[in-house]
Amino acid sequence: GIHLEEKRQLQNAVDAAAHAGAQMLPDTGDAATQANTYFEANRPDGSAALAISYPTPDREQIEIVGTVQVNYTFFALFGRDSATITARAVAGAQSTDIVLALDRSGSMCRDSHFLTSNCPAPPPDHEPMTSVKAAANGFADLFEPGYARVGLVSFSSTSSIDQTASTNFGSGSALESAVNNIYPGGSTNIGDAIDDAHYNVLNGSETRADAIKIVVLLSDGVPNRCAGGASCSDAAAANYARAQAQEAAADDVVIYTIGLGANVDTALMQDLATIGNGVYVPSPTAADLDSTFDTIASLIKVRILE
Repeated sequence: GIHLEEKRQLQNAVDAAAHAGAQMLPDTGDAATQANTYFEANRPDGSAALAISYPTPDREQIEIVGTVQVNYTFFALFGRDSATITARAVAGAQSTDIVLALDRSGSMCRDSHFLTSNCPAPPPDHEPMTSVKAAANGFADLFEPGYARVGLVSFSSTSSIDQTASTNFGSGSALESAVNNIYPGGSTNIGDAIDDAHYNVLNGSETRADAIKIVVLLSDGVPNRCAGGASCSDAAAANYARAQAQEAAADDVVIYTIGLGANVDTALMQDLATIGNGVYVPSPTAADLDSTFDTIASLIKVRILE
């Protein structure tokens, strides 16, 4: 029992190494470098060894076995001055069908025009919308077409399906063009966005039965529209969004949410992520968007399998 804390620390280090290494696959060289870095940064003190292997032929998984010899100076008098502890983890990329659900309401040009419904100037003079577009395209670039399909829904008073889930993402892709063509203006209908992402994209013919279904929803404000764009109170709009999230979650859709800026309905965004078994990540400013999307990508791309 004297090395329980070191055992926990070692398991955490091995888990971190496996998760970090798996993000570099199928490049085993980069995976090993990343795994070693995270292992060394998190392991307990003592003489250590790390064994790295790749249990699948296509190198989509990494297996980490860490061993540390922990010294116990105090217990040397009792004939026990060290213990060898071992921990193991396997992590791998998971197949994912992802829908970006991006707010294009009028407040998405507030930083440029101080308006909340109309955005008169042509792009790129639309902030924070322009920064959202860049960060969303950067997020898609982090995925490999072999594992992921990515689609786009955008929403204001109503939602629209701008790109079905496909492997056509990355630089110069159909997804990038669809993201860049978003034009802000109007109100905020989060419920319709979740409904479209769930029923019309993730349940579409392009998606795969073995893939994890994911919605990454970004908003900078408070919802104020109900089904089909109908006017309703903020409370009713929020409850409509929650109801759509519950329907999606019942169909095993995982929902990650991003709240941009100071005017977002934080409680709602947290609720949607909780309902959808995902994570809420705040982005206080547009400058934080890249790191916010990076955080979500790292959570989506790989998982601890064993």
